[in-house]
Amino acid sequence: MNAVENREREARWAAAVQGKYDNKASDGAYFTRPQAADIASRLTLDLLEERPPTDCAFISSRQMDWTAKQTWKALKTLDPAVGSGILLVSLLAEMKRRARLQGASETQIAVLQKLAVEETLKGMDINPVSLQLAASALTIGNENIRYQKMGLHLMPYGPQKDGSVKAGTLELLGQKGFLKKKLNFCLTIQSKRQRLTATRQCFHFDWKGRA
Repeated sequence: MNAVENREREARWAAAVQGKYDNKASDGAYFTRPQAADIASRLTLDLLEERPPTDCAFISSRQMDWTAKQTWKALKTLDPAVGSGILLVSLLAEMKRRARLQGASETQIAVLQKLAVEETLKGMDINPVSLQLAASALTIGNENIRYQKMGLHLMPYGPQKDGSVKAGTLELLGQKGFLKKKLNFCLTIQSKRQRLTATRQCFHFDWKGRA
């Protein structure tokens, strides 16, 4: 593990530790462990490589080009309960790792990180402190990223000034444009002795938030 990858690992742990000591009692927050986030990120991108989006860049007929901006722009990701950002930070680190394996320089990596954080990685939460932690973790190692362009959004929660009561991200589930269509896919894990198939439901999010 080189110095850069070690710094990214520290960023993932920092997001988790910061989240752990945030005020859980007030909003029932539960923060994902870094190990679980890393596993989820790798499994997600492994599955994606098996069925790559057509608008990604390719090295060969089926191999995604992780060094290309086109690929990173195509991979829009939303965490509707982002917390301190551990899932997005782990996903970003895994994307950068794959780009390095394909020969991307650290200069290229910095450009791709800025693109992802400002354009394609989105997060929502009801806790403003958690969102600040997520923003800090996503920008570690890249001073060119602008907070004003990040896709992190504070969602209304609890009693409002107009007398209404809001439920955070859950409010969006009632909007037709948010859950545009439903897709089913199977995640298959094979070994010599067993084959485990789990069906998951994947939603296409078509929500445009405002910074």
